[in-house]
Amino acid sequence: MVCFVFGYCAVLVLQMGMALLITNFQFLNLISLQPFLFFILLVVVLAVSLLPVKALIKTNKTNQHKLAELKKWKSDAALFVTQWQQEQKVDTTIWENDLVIGNSAAPILITVACNPYCGPCAKAHLQLDELMKNYKDGVKVQIRLLYNAENENDKLSIAVRTILQKALSCQNNKVLEEMLSDWFVWMDLEKWNAKWQVDNNIDVKARLKEHNNWITENKITATPTFFVNGKKLPGRYNLKDIGILLPQLLGKLTVTDFK
Repeated sequence: MVCFVFGYCAVLVLQMGMALLITNFQFLNLISLQPFLFFILLVVVLAVSLLPVKALIKTNKTNQHKLAELKKWKSDAALFVTQWQQEQKVDTTIWENDLVIGNSAAPILITVACNPYCGPCAKAHLQLDELMKNYKDGVKVQIRLLYNAENENDKLSIAVRTILQKALSCQNNKVLEEMLSDWFVWMDLEKWNAKWQVDNNIDVKARLKEHNNWITENKITATPTFFVNGKKLPGRYNLKDIGILLPQLLGKLTVTDFK
């Protein structure tokens, strides 16, 4: 489009020059030159104003090419594994009464460090639910909760303590999954507790210490932070990318491949 406009302007200038040659400049005086000068000025202004548009179109095409290359690169399981192997390693040993949902025999363990009142964590939990739904035999999820050990009575600490108390009384994995999903949908302690009726006398000091120590030892500074079978999810990847890669990973990897 831009090239067409430039070409059109060039044709008009050429026609104007030919007209002047044909008339042998017989009408060249100050008054007769004004329309020609105005026309030339208009063409120049139009051409200059279109230069940024041309540059923008070129940049957009370049960005589209880069995006296509990135999508192709991010869908390559071999490249993912190569980068994953270089990431931070953490201990994802499953504790007694751990917050683990999904198929316990699944080969892929996604560990997420999260804050009970974190909006992005709530969004991530929905994505993780979707992954477990789509890959029931392939994925399980482990949750590590951010806990403020220095203030046991703040909003965050009360929420973590209450969640862990209820987790101890969940009869099975499905109930645990529903309980955690409700929390991240509502993130409202009063509303959530009205349904789940937590016994606040249950002692979870040991569980709280485990979560606090894990978060501290692994230097978790932002939530949510994801780990796949004990290693941090490479920075350029997200849960959506994992969903695309899972069919390849499940076809190639077992639990021991990530040890």
